Amino acid sequence: MAVRLRHVSDRFWAIEVEDTGPGIPEEEHERIFEAFYRVDPTLVGHKRGTGLGLASVKQLVELMGGTVHLASRPGEGSTFTVILPHSSRDRIDQTDKVGEKEV
Repeated sequence: MAVRLRHVSDRFWAIEVEDTGPGIPEEEHERIFEAFYRVDPTLVGHKRGTGLGLASVKQLVELMGGTVHLASRPGEGSTFTVILPHSSRDRIDQTDKVGEKEV
């Protein structure tokens, strides 16, 4: 797992969390941010979760005026990118371009 903090522009910064896990199929990308949703509900033991983590992350990030993005393919791991404004005046508008992503 790798965690990076980077300055995206004079208005935004990003936190990237990258893992080397099994990856997430594209058709699941939007659903994983739903409360209680799990890509693989058959997991047991320490790999099992409640399905609340990513839903909570998305909710908190949006409350702070930011966005969360997922880049992932099965077998290649996942990268979650949280884009946050430097201040509350710089909340992300859906037409803003941050880095290479339109948000």
